[in-house]
Amino acid sequence: MSIFKFASLAHPEKYGYALDTSAWGSSSETHSYYRQFETYGDGLIQHSGDWSVTFDFLTDYLASLAVAMMANDELVEAADYSFRRGASAELIAFAAGVVWRESDKQYDKRRYFSTQLSKMGARAKQYDKRFAEIQDWHDGSRSSIFRLICPEYPTRFEQYQIALSVENWAELQAKYIPTGERFPVFFDGDYQKLYSLKCVLQCCRHIAEAHERKQWAQGSIDNYKAGLERAALRLLAEATATGPADSEAAS
Repeated sequence: MSIFKFASLAHPEKYGYALDTSAWGSSSETHSYYRQFETYGDGLIQHSGDWSVTFDFLTDYLASLAVAMMANDELVEAADYSFRRGASAELIAFAAGVVWRESDKQYDKRRYFSTQLSKMGARAKQYDKRFAEIQDWHDGSRSSIFRLICPEYPTRFEQYQIALSVENWAELQAKYIPTGERFPVFFDGDYQKLYSLKCVLQCCRHIAEAHERKQWAQGSIDNYKAGLERAALRLLAEATATGPADSEAAS
């Protein structure tokens, strides 16, 4: 369990932020690890109890977190999972293919699906708890996709990340994917706020990905060095096995 404190970029005279891996709360709008506290301009000295960062402060929190992560690999590893909660393209594509048909009204032709397995099934799957029945609101829209893949009781931040994944996937499709009904709206649709949040979230992900690639590179270098050491040991073993007598005979 660790606590990492860092300064707010937008409110340095009033607030400080923390990522606290020991914090837990089911009512967080963003993430239970994301904390905020009063500093009254006194650096990172905490002059109040902390509280969970609200969605309105999330953009500044993530921007401030990105700055702190660039100087602290341990913080990157602690925060990484929290901002990688989007959905995979494969899962989104499967959910987009779950579309209700008129024939699904007929009892013997009902179809079922499992987002857990990314599989469709016939009526034989009716009592398999991994499968659910296709409903008439499953129309392949962005809203339908979102509702299918969103976990139960998500935070607002989890909803945002999944909705962003759906939007990004939909924009890459040759066929237009309609929005549909009940697709989540954030910041009342304020473009500038949405754009800023998208940018700082991507900053955090880029830093985490760079850290991960650096670790991969270090692993490859370590393997190369280990190979050199093994080769040197083999040469030494071969030279030792030859011995002085063999050297004299050769001369």
